[in-house]
Amino acid sequence: MITRLALCCMLLAVSTSVAAQPVPDATAQRPVGAALAPSVRFVELAGTRVQQGGELAWTLTFDEANGPGEVQVGPTAPAPGGEVCTLSNETLTATTSGPVLTRTGPDGTVRWRHTLLADGQALGAFYSVVAAGDACVAALRPSSLPRSRFLIVRANGDGVAWSREIDAGASDAFSRAVGVAADEAGNVWLATQPRQEPGTQPETLIVRLDASGTQTTSVTYGGGDEDVSFAGLALLPDGRAAISYYANSLGDSVFLIVDPDGDLTLVEPGLFLFPSALAIRGDEVVVAGSDLAGVRRVKLARFALDGTVRWATSLPTGFSSDPLTVRLALGTEAAYMAWGSERVVGVPTRVSRLRLDNGAEEWQQAIPTEDFRVIAGLLADASGVVIWSSSLSFGPSVLTAFDTEGEVRWTFSDVGVRSGGFGRPALVPCAEGAACLVAQRFDVLPANASDTWTIDAFDASEEPRWTQTRVGAPTAQYELHGTALAPEGGSYVFGTTRTEEGGRDLIVARVTPGGAIEWASAIDGGSTDDSPQAFGFGIKPSGSLSVSATGDVLVSGTAVDVGDDGERRARALVARLAPDGTARWVRRLDLAPESTNQFAGSVVDDAAGGAAFPVLVDDLAALTVEIVRLDPNGETGWTALVTDAEPYPLDFHRTPNGYALASLAFPPIATRVYRFSETGTFESTTSTASRPECGEVGGEFDATAGADASGTIHVAGRSIGGDEPCRGPAVFRFRPDGTVEFTRVGTISAEIAEILVRDDGTTLVGYNDFDDEGRLLRIAPDGTVLWDESVTVEVRGVALGLGVGALAVGPARDDAAPLATAYVPDVGASVVPLDNLGGLATTPRTALVADDGTGYVGLDAEAFGIGLVGLARIDNALPVAASQDELQPAAPLLARLGPNPLRTGAPLRLLLGAPADLALYDLLGRRVAAWDAVPPGDFETALPARLAAGLYMLRAEGKDTAATLRVTVLR
Repeated sequence: MITRLALCCMLLAVSTSVAAQPVPDATAQRPVGAALAPSVRFVELAGTRVQQGGELAWTLTFDEANGPGEVQVGPTAPAPGGEVCTLSNETLTATTSGPVLTRTGPDGTVRWRHTLLADGQALGAFYSVVAAGDACVAALRPSSLPRSRFLIVRANGDGVAWSREIDAGASDAFSRAVGVAADEAGNVWLATQPRQEPGTQPETLIVRLDASGTQTTSVTYGGGDEDVSFAGLALLPDGRAAISYYANSLGDSVFLIVDPDGDLTLVEPGLFLFPSALAIRGDEVVVAGSDLAGVRRVKLARFALDGTVRWATSLPTGFSSDPLTVRLALGTEAAYMAWGSERVVGVPTRVSRLRLDNGAEEWQQAIPTEDFRVIAGLLADASGVVIWSSSLSFGPSVLTAFDTEGEVRWTFSDVGVRSGGFGRPALVPCAEGAACLVAQRFDVLPANASDTWTIDAFDASEEPRWTQTRVGAPTAQYELHGTALAPEGGSYVFGTTRTEEGGRDLIVARVTPGGAIEWASAIDGGSTDDSPQAFGFGIKPSGSLSVSATGDVLVSGTAVDVGDDGERRARALVARLAPDGTARWVRRLDLAPESTNQFAGSVVDDAAGGAAFPVLVDDLAALTVEIVRLDPNGETGWTALVTDAEPYPLDFHRTPNGYALASLAFPPIATRVYRFSETGTFESTTSTASRPECGEVGGEFDATAGADASGTIHVAGRSIGGDEPCRGPAVFRFRPDGTVEFTRVGTISAEIAEILVRDDGTTLVGYNDFDDEGRLLRIAPDGTVLWDESVTVEVRGVALGLGVGALAVGPARDDAAPLATAYVPDVGASVVPLDNLGGLATTPRTALVADDGTGYVGLDAEAFGIGLVGLARIDNALPVAASQDELQPAAPLLARLGPNPLRTGAPLRLLLGAPADLALYDLLGRRVAAWDAVPPGDFETALPARLAAGLYMLRAEGKDTAATLRVTVLR
């Protein structure tokens, strides 16, 4: 992982500015032009609302199909009659993906295609596929299973016949379904091995299932005192299975013969090779690998099942690289062996033909180009051999066909093909004498598609006989970038959505408190990609969402055009929407020269219908920051330039007297706050350089800063070096009078995730101490740490309500499940599991708490071509108030409370100073009793008998006042 410090150093290394503390240039005016056809339009945004029940009230998922589907081709196997079985992972609907088995006929038509998992869950791994008569059998591991388990699924023309879950051993180790084979009767053999810890012995599991899926044989082999590793599986004519190993303790290959009853026979032919591939010819085994006498040789050998070696042939490779890739294919009278190295440049892949009766080499040839060194597949028939070789990247590959005399029959190059099957070869026999190439493709993509897989059938010519193409179903493509509370209740969700042209637009949706999408507006900046996503090293400003006091919504992002030269150019994009989602104005900034990039920072309301925001200007020579103020019509009011060293905008705030920019600037690395008047006049700079005990202070890029009512700016920074009291992450408070104070956060390994600042200067910090856990830290206005408590999540977002508690959201540290956890002082933490949006990789990103204690969590999920945005509502996420020092009325509303403490069922007596609604809450914020429209004066009531002993909050709300008092209940 690239740390923030490393990013700072990288930027520092490319900086060219050497100016020593120049003042911001408030007179320089950058050319800011008109937007290129920006627009805002309402969109029909589809969403699915799920009623959760309990504390998690509902989850709304934006699931409209608006993007291309994705597919990933898996392993492939030949089937009788020239057909092909293929295992793939595909998007199935807008919000689901999963494994698919496809059987293709000899003419390229799809005979059948079946989804293997009913819940459409994305796969974690593919292992193997094999044909069993008219069926195809797949070995795979869904991400929902423990790592040591996998599924064997059999499907035919009628659908999925059966599915069996196999446990390979240790629960904390990945299973490796490294061998699958089937006989003519439909029996399926499997050999699997868990990944073992270094120095431990693996235990191989060998399983046989009949055609109905019934397990008939299960045997394990631990190799005795030997460390063994699996290399291959093949079936013998008499129904037994031959399994190839390399035994580390022997330094040689061994073979295990297993009969249908589970009897084991260990064969040690003494070949002194590391096996890479094996094949059966009659009742003998042919094996290929590298000669252990030196990695500069490859070896091919044939031996009988009693271990007698018929012959063994070693061939020099011409290089000494390891690892060495070796492939094997058997023809009618000869064996073909191909080898290559991924590390050695300038030495091409080679292929050799050897006689099967005595191992004599008949010829050896090199692939015509040395650029293709990875052997993706090898296939032999009566006409000769076809070798599929590819480059090291996902780019070009080539098919080369040699005849039996070693002459090139034909060559077919396809720059859009990469190897399929997660490292599995996908070159198989099909049709009549044809070779079928199964692979991912990039050159046959329909508009906006992200991936396809194809089957190409080649015969004696170099042109495909036919092509079968698979494309995934259209998917939902959304990304979450922010949430905010709506003044009238509910919330806003801000992110990006896929467009019909293949780009992205900014999108803002208003969601009601009940979980309905009230409206959704797409913001088009006139570019191919209007995205708040980060650029460069991942630390460019990522846009923002804010809500004005009048309910207007302000968003900033980045509009990205791809020019005729293929270069991406970024321009700052800002919009102001009315509470009903219509546009007040949309503005995309232009900047000369055209090669310069802009990135919009956080936008704030100017209290006059306009907005102000910082723009990072990256012209490669040096970074500058431009402050831009737009008037109520979206036109430029004023601009001010910050050229102090190399500035980077961390956050931007409205203050009582103007605006304040929190910025990281280097060299030297320092965190600074620049203040500007209402008219853009530069007023002052405050820097962490005034605290020499902190050394250089870098910014925490992913953590927001905050401003309180006094104009103090609270910024997350990381002290690089310096004295012990300041070293590591800290919150720096930049006072209006120019003083800088700090409070250290956690250990030096901690990273701050988010900061929230109240008007009174109280600060909540969510951070992750990777030596310990996720934590919540509350700091008083004077810098005193009020509490520092651990939570059960890796903190991504935090929120404060009107009480003293805090809400943190993020993935669970043990299994990454999305969680929300509420912490209340003197009570502890409660955990609410969140929806995982259909089994995708879901991460809670943002947290909000309304004044009534309702929580909202923004969810972001992505897996296999599906990008979803979700919003979850948590009822009573935090107590409305949890202290007698908060929310007390000016006049006594609760004049007397007694008795206190009291026992369950005893009368509670109150004296109210005014009419009020009463409600009783437990310390998790749940309302347990309520009395409406209670008149002033004496009031007596009985508490519910079901109440557990503990501390409760009695809340009285009158017309203009409110009060909260503690109630202690005894049993």
